[in-house]
Formats: sequence, structure tokens, C-alpha cells
Amino acid sequence: MKKERIFWGMFFILGAIFILAAKLGFMQGVGIWSLIMTVFLLALLIKCVMKVNFFGIFFALAFLVIIYAGPLDTVMPWKETFSLQSITPWPVLGAALLLSVGCSLIFPQKHKSSTSIHFSGDETIIDEKDEGRCECSVRFGASTKYINSDAFEAAFFEASFGGLKVFFDNAVMKGTEAYVTVDNNFAGMELYIPKTWTVANRIKNSFAGVDEKGHCMPDGVHTLYLKGDNCFGGITIVYV
Repeated sequence: MKKERIFWGMFFILGAIFILAAKLGFMQGVGIWSLIMTVFLLALLIKCVMKVNFFGIFFALAFLVIIYAGPLDTVMPWKETFSLQSITPWPVLGAALLLSVGCSLIFPQKHKSSTSIHFSGDETIIDEKDEGRCECSVRFGASTKYINSDAFEAAFFEASFGGLKVFFDNAVMKGTEAYVTVDNNFAGMELYIPKTWTVANRIKNSFAGVDEKGHCMPDGVHTLYLKGDNCFGGITIVYV
């Protein structure tokens, strides 16, 4: 809760600063839509820094460079030496991608609830016996994960520049509640969930969205809580 207050507080403070800067003439050459995008990108940057989300950090910075390359080139002292516009958009986006992957590999995030981790560079099908807690990650590839557990409690799923499908058909909750944390960055994730489960969607989206397909017919007993971050990606909940 404290982090959320800090995040939204900084969001509104940045918005006020940019509105005043624009009115005072300090941001000549920057349109209103660029200002709006700047506020959202800076808010995303702060959020990703707090969560140590490298993909969000570097791509937010890359898009800010793209937006302000022109105005900065006209006022900064380096304009006689080099131009920021010469590295936009694709070079700076490529650098952001490589930095994101490199830092994610060097500083992997650890999740206490994990019992197994799967990384995929190519298409992979993971169909094995699971304990109450499981984990699956995919980068630059595609994976399909089947949860086979008679006492399912929690799971963590990560996808970066890839696709991940997760099937809960053979998952039996240990109690009446289970928890799934997602970290979806520039990727697509599909969650095939029994239609008798109630889904409490608490995923936080940044330039992304969560869609639902099929009809949910909850039994009023079992609830699956979804949380985590969805950044520049898409998550689809499919009721089966």
C-alpha cells in the first residue's frame, strides 16, 4: 500500500511539473500528446524501478529518448558532435531489448513460492507432476504448461518476448483459494481456467490489457486470485 501511494503521488507530481513547464515555454517543440505520453512513461518507469522490472525500465527510457531526441538536439551542447535522432527509433529500441535481457539474466528475480523453473528458447510442452507450488518462465520462445497437482496452492508465470499457455484442467485446489502471480513483458499469455472457479483479477496493466473468453459458472467455493504485472503485453483468461 505504501508503494502504491508513492507511485500515484509521483505520477500526479510529474503531471503538474510538465503542465507548468509547457506553459512556461521550457518544452518547445513537444506536443500535447508527447507530454501525455511522457507522464505515463515516467510513471511506468517509477513503477518498474520499484519492482526491478528491467524490461519496463529500459523500454520506458527508450521511448522517452525517442520522444525528446529532436528537442534535446536543438538545445544541448552535444548538437555539434552527434545527434540523438541518429539512434532513434530502432537502435535505441534494440539497445533497450539487449539491456533488458542481459540484466534479467544477470539479476534474476527469485520467488519463494517456486518449486521448478522452466526456460524455453523454442516451443516446449511441460506436462509433469507438480507440487502445490510451481513456476514456469519463457523468453523468446513459446511454452505450454499443464498444471498437474492434487493440492494446488500458488504459481508464478513469467513471459518475455514470447508466448505462454497454462492449462489448469488437472489442478485441484488444496483449499478454497489459490494464487497466481504473473510477470508478462512484451509477450502473450493464455490462462485456461476451469469455469467453475471464481477469478479475482488483480493484475496491474501498463500499456497492456487482460481479456476474458468463454463463460464463467462459479461454484461459489473455489477462487483463483491473479496478481502481478502486465507490461506492453496481452493476457487472455479462457474459461474451460
